[in-house]
Amino acid sequence: RRVTKIAIRAMDNAIDLTKYPSKKTETTQKERRSVGLGALGEAELIAHRKIEYGSDEHLELIDYIYGIIEDEANKTTRELAIEKGPCIIPDVRNAYLMCIAPNSTSGLFAGTTNSHEPVYNKKWTEENKLGQFTMTAPNLTIENYVYYKNPYEINIMTQIKVAARRQKHIDMSQSFNIHMLPVGLKLSEIREVIRFAHKSGLKTTYYFRSKPPKVNDITAPKKSAVKCSGCEN
Repeated sequence: RRVTKIAIRAMDNAIDLTKYPSKKTETTQKERRSVGLGALGEAELIAHRKIEYGSDEHLELIDYIYGIIEDEANKTTRELAIEKGPCIIPDVRNAYLMCIAPNSTSGLFAGTTNSHEPVYNKKWTEENKLGQFTMTAPNLTIENYVYYKNPYEINIMTQIKVAARRQKHIDMSQSFNIHMLPVGLKLSEIREVIRFAHKSGLKTTYYFRSKPPKVNDITAPKKSAVKCSGCEN
């Protein structure tokens, strides 16, 4: 709750401090004052607690955590509306509050896993203009090894069910990658996955990824950008 309150207030301040590329974008943003609060470290959290991905315990945990974030974010925007004035929507300072994206680079900088997705792998190499670096899942141990699974080791429908549990607390959306093994993959299977995501309540999906790394193979490098924190590949 403490971090959520600080984050919402900081992002609301950023709206007024930002230099906008045009008057129209500035007017639109200052009318709605939308912000996008995210998160980091879900995969590390469940591995640390030895929770199986997609289990009832996992669903209950993220329901509880995101419920707290949602509640505190809503309280904070109402407080800000009283202190500084509402946006075009009465009684709130910010029209939208939450938007979840993988934020892989931010996760690396913070020393944890990305926002909400399974780990890229238990171990891999990061390659950028500075060189090639060996990486492992955060705080990887013998005890939590089996709980760190890459997205190709987890049924995609299970991943959608987990994403749907988050979505109930997120007023905008979450960038949800669809990972499916390419061997024998049919277009009808992709269609069914997208339909299931829609029926489950996801507002959007993100990239479709079908070329997985070799499981736990450190020889398969992952190329990454270093120019900005928003770059994913």
